[in-house]
Amino acid sequence: MNSQFMHEHKCRLLGTQHAQDKVFNYLKRNLYIDHVTLKNSLLVVEYDFRYMAFSQVLDMIKANNCDYTNGWFARLKYQFMTNADLKGRENLAIEPFCCDKVKIRKDNL
Repeated sequence: MNSQFMHEHKCRLLGTQHAQDKVFNYLKRNLYIDHVTLKNSLLVVEYDFRYMAFSQVLDMIKANNCDYTNGWFARLKYQFMTNADLKGRENLAIEPFCCDKVKIRKDNL
């Protein structure tokens, strides 16, 4: 996979070791996830943000009967990660322009 389209995010898993291993194996089989590690309940996922969002990774964790930390600060981090995915996809849609000119966008007017 092309590394310029990869995002790496971390998430602390809650649940039994069996449930965490099930999530780990499920995520490893996903086509758009390049690298997954699980060490001491800390899940590190590197995925292609063009096709996935971090919220989908969280949904996959829930679908496999496992849970993740969901405190105030964790929710803030997850929202930041989801916004990073969205901004990355939006930046891909911008057509290239000349280096010495600023592209005029409606929101800059």
